[in-house]
Amino acid sequence: MPSPPLHYIWWGPVPSDNLASVSAVAKQYRSTLKVHLWCSKEHAASFAEACPSPVEVHGLDATGASASASGSLPAALAATVRVLEENKAYSAIKDVLMLYVLVTYGGAYLDTTTAAMPTPLRLKHGGDTLDGGISSAVMGMRNLLGFGFAEIGFGGLRDFREGCVPWSPSAGSGTPLFTPSIDYWAAWSVPGNAVIGASLDWYMKLVKAMPGDALQSKRRDSIIGDLITLSVQYGMAPLLKEKIKDGASAESAAKLIAKQMWTAAVLDATDYETYHANFVLPPIGMIKWHKGTWRSAAKKTAT
Repeated sequence: MPSPPLHYIWWGPVPSDNLASVSAVAKQYRSTLKVHLWCSKEHAASFAEACPSPVEVHGLDATGASASASGSLPAALAATVRVLEENKAYSAIKDVLMLYVLVTYGGAYLDTTTAAMPTPLRLKHGGDTLDGGISSAVMGMRNLLGFGFAEIGFGGLRDFREGCVPWSPSAGSGTPLFTPSIDYWAAWSVPGNAVIGASLDWYMKLVKAMPGDALQSKRRDSIIGDLITLSVQYGMAPLLKEKIKDGASAESAAKLIAKQMWTAAVLDATDYETYHANFVLPPIGMIKWHKGTWRSAAKKTAT
């Protein structure tokens, strides 16, 4: 069985720490995982130099200059990235490229602000090692929905009405649905998954319809968060409706989907002080911390 791909994304120049956590994971699991770093084409050479083997660096071209050039993004996606880049919405670029990479190539995705769980923490939460964890988690879900995300805390459901848009606080006027309460620092998909593909399409539609000044408003961070959240909710909607049509209630349909998510446990105060981490994902033995790098002030040049 080929090694499952593990994807990271960084849009902007090489950060000061040279993405040490990515290199550490790649070295630790070099025999069981293929680690890929996706970045802008203009910075690809710098990342290739900064990230030692076995990290494979891929430069993506969002300029739209040549649709046939190596690494060129599809036209609609390139246009989306350019809009977000003009607004210095780098976390949003990471979100939409996550959907693109997963639906195109499959595998697992992690934010760059992650690291393998230390042994004491892994034992405490019953976590697996990253190599065995990704393989077992992905194979366990592959025959069900074919995609998954990390739950927020211990899960729960999020209300969703079709018609919502990220730049308006309106609850929407469509049919009420419920989707799993999920986070986007960890995700996985098989190539071509319908939900991830639909989520990507919705993300591009929402950005195209977004008012030009939306990401300059006081609600900037909320809009960036709602872009990915609503896109995935719209992507899940057909699947939810299908289950409801088969007789499931809106809540039970969402809970069926939520069972495929990776359960995340919130760290307690002692763990936080010890590891400076915010979340732990036991099924694949990973921890997550927030550095304020993605969703920071617009004056930042990269994330």
